[in-house]
Amino acid sequence: MKLDWAILADAGQVREGLAFVMGGGIDTVNANQIPAALNGTLLIRLLLHRTETGRPHKVELRFADEDGHELGKVEAEFMVPDNPDVPVGWDHSAMFALNIHGMPLQRWGRYSIEILADGNHLRTLNLRLKQITVPQQPTP
Repeated sequence: MKLDWAILADAGQVREGLAFVMGGGIDTVNANQIPAALNGTLLIRLLLHRTETGRPHKVELRFADEDGHELGKVEAEFMVPDNPDVPVGWDHSAMFALNIHGMPLQRWGRYSIEILADGNHLRTLNLRLKQITVPQQPTP
């Protein structure tokens, strides 16, 4: 099994074998105070060889701060049936969309989303929380 792609977006969904993505490619959350919150959707597409179909697999997502402290974890089992309509030599795909609403980001700096499948690390998505300053309104 291999990761075809993964993206953090403002919103997204998987339907009828297609991924619908709005505002994809998030790697920075801007906020003017902490704690801040991560809101969005993580979309993932895995590719499985025909020999990997028809049996259970596990995907795991680990959210961590820059010191490696785990903020959250999601585990799911899935199975991709062998599809005779997939041409010989092509991989079978599995797509997932995970909505993230209000995950607390307690300090400025870097975070990561680790993507694992069947216990093997596939990719790290980097994320950072960046402080923005709100312009002061001139006093009359």
